Amino acid sequence: MDFLGLMSDQLKLVVGFDIGTAYSSVSFALAPINGSQSQANNARGVSTQESMPVSFNGRYQVSSQLAWWSEVSNWTWGDHVDVLVDESRLDESDRIQMLKMCLEGSSRTQRIRDKLHILISRLPHAAKEQLMTPTAPEAGDLIGMYLKLLWTETRTQIMGHYAKSNAGNIFDYCPVESWISVPNLWSPQINAIMVAAADWAGIPDIHLVHEPEAAAALCLLEQYEHALRYGQLAAASMQGIHAGVSCRYRPSLSPD
Repeated sequence: MDFLGLMSDQLKLVVGFDIGTAYSSVSFALAPINGSQSQANNARGVSTQESMPVSFNGRYQVSSQLAWWSEVSNWTWGDHVDVLVDESRLDESDRIQMLKMCLEGSSRTQRIRDKLHILISRLPHAAKEQLMTPTAPEAGDLIGMYLKLLWTETRTQIMGHYAKSNAGNIFDYCPVESWISVPNLWSPQINAIMVAAADWAGIPDIHLVHEPEAAAALCLLEQYEHALRYGQLAAASMQGIHAGVSCRYRPSLSPD
């Protein structure tokens, strides 16, 4: 890959996060910054992380769970929690799961939130000290830790993906734009908690997109690519896709 050419073409690295109740996944692609025709022709295809060591266990998804690993005085996450429980190095009760549902304030998730509060109360001081708000951690703090560990692993894998062409560190060349999918029914307050957690985790240039609208955007993209493949568009432009998708927004960090 010619990174000098890439810079002159003004490509950006777009990273998409799907943080699910049980599993999460990450995809990424190089895309034009302003959607011009010449840049659209140089956009690189979407890749989905499928081989994150330990945490991803060679799959396209990773468990959405955390645990405080007292043996090393650090947090662990994903499928590594399963490994440690199987090896009796963590207790089953140490798992912290369903973090996404803990953000909701509905009565149907009250039992899950109550369990989380018990788990948080049992955390040692050293565990809380590593969280976003050590004095009074909540579900958003644990999601922030999960995102921090996920982003650290994601950066490593993305660098390895593009380093195959001996091009160096992709993050030294391209600006990064991050998209996190969220449920359509989440309130602005819950969205703000997710953005704050991602910002604390070090994820750059954060945007949110509603999950069903992200699926609709993918359908539009696939239709666009199909039309290009079979010559149905003489002069196709990525701007046409952007005009057809109205789901993109950037919420304020303030819950108001």
